[in-house]
Amino acid sequence: MKAIKTDLGISIKKRIPKNITIDGTTICNFNTLSGEELKAYGYYDIVTPSYDRISQRLGQIEWDEENEVFTYPVVDIDFDATYEVMDEETMELTGEVLPVYDLAIKKSSLVSQAKRQANSLLSSTDWMVIRKAERGIEIPAETLEARNTIITRVDEIETEIDQLSSYEDALRYTFNII
Repeated sequence: MKAIKTDLGISIKKRIPKNITIDGTTICNFNTLSGEELKAYGYYDIVTPSYDRISQRLGQIEWDEENEVFTYPVVDIDFDATYEVMDEETMELTGEVLPVYDLAIKKSSLVSQAKRQANSLLSSTDWMVIRKAERGIEIPAETLEARNTIITRVDEIETEIDQLSSYEDALRYTFNII
């Protein structure tokens, strides 16, 4: 991928055109020019820097004069950012300030994910639990043990999630039930 500075800003080119007209002159097979030849026409490489996709984002593309490439600045995400609530009827600010990144909501979402995953794992043996409740037919010991392992693990995961102290920690948190 290449980019070029124009009067309107920076234009990203996913593909170099086969033919191009510059100052009234058509250049055929423009897309076969070498990187150095393309630079002479203002087409430079785009370099995407490495960054932490959880705590950082890429800003708007910009020209890096020193390295003669287009690149993106790496920007840290402000997990402490807030916003003021607007009344939908009056379209006026209410004075209520809420977090952009709500840790309680994120924790709740993680707990829900864990419970859905556990439910999926338990569902294949739920019929045995129902049969036991309805007809008193015993559940095999290995099935009870497997179910208890899943249930205990979900309880542990909930405790771990409850102890997360920042939104970034919650984003980085992963779990395995089995």
